[in-house]
Amino acid sequence: MYRILGELRAQYWYWFVRNGLINIELETAPAGKRAIKLELLKCDSTITHTYGDEKMGIELARLTGDQSLDKEFRNNGKNYRRGSRLVPDYLTKVLDKVIPGSLSAYQEGPCKLFLILESSNLVETMSVLARALLNMLESNRDIVQNDSVLAKLTDDLSNRCMLSIFGGSIKLLKVIEDIFEHLFPDNNWDEFTSVINMDNEQFDIDNLRHPKVIELELVVPIVIGFAFFRASYFDEIHYLSKVCYQEKYLKLLNHKFLMKEELWCFNTDAGKKIDSSRLNYNDSNIKGLFEQAKEMTTPASLSFAKTVMKASLE
Repeated sequence: MYRILGELRAQYWYWFVRNGLINIELETAPAGKRAIKLELLKCDSTITHTYGDEKMGIELARLTGDQSLDKEFRNNGKNYRRGSRLVPDYLTKVLDKVIPGSLSAYQEGPCKLFLILESSNLVETMSVLARALLNMLESNRDIVQNDSVLAKLTDDLSNRCMLSIFGGSIKLLKVIEDIFEHLFPDNNWDEFTSVINMDNEQFDIDNLRHPKVIELELVVPIVIGFAFFRASYFDEIHYLSKVCYQEKYLKLLNHKFLMKEELWCFNTDAGKKIDSSRLNYNDSNIKGLFEQAKEMTTPASLSFAKTVMKASLE
């Protein structure tokens, strides 16, 4: 089935597989200049030449015993890395045997972001979102316990997730909102504005808005998922736009997981212009909301001028 997220899936899957291979190498040779370079690549996934496509092919062929993987990554590795080639199903299944979790990473995305975006209704979306948030918090329970308010909210979220099968969606949503407001106080993401202000400063993770207690990289996929949820079901496009572009959290996804900011406009399908007739309702919804979020970063007058200019040239 066609999926609008195919290109981003390819990039995130490539990152996950490469990261798995890096971890294997660091376990066998944890010191030296090579190890330092690998650790830097884990911090910034966009660094080039440290762990290339050929190296991936060689290591995957060695681990699986399938020599065709060497050729596969020599020929197509860069295309998966760039998101210009969709990943064949057989390849995700083969590599999951040597890089455990890579298949679910391909299907679900970071912190289940792909599942959140592709959920078909409000209750399903909120359920996936809530459990992704709960999993992240419980995986960092030692850190969470250092913040009594967050610890209490985490327990509330756990209880609400268990009770949600009996209803109570409004109270579950309230707990989710309270957690994000606590982690990112005074964020003003819900305050409407017609144009999103963006600065032109070079991307620097230290200059981004960071949450209390939890590392930003752990929570940002869920923040984007929550912003999409609000845009989709409460018509808060400005919330999605602020999170993605004003806060530069899409750039952070690229920095951490290789997922290009440009691909969130969904203008191509593995390098080809998207045929809108192939999109199902969910795919069209995803594409439309992220396009609107991007449009909010352009002043109306400039957008109008571009439209007039384009019409005059046609």
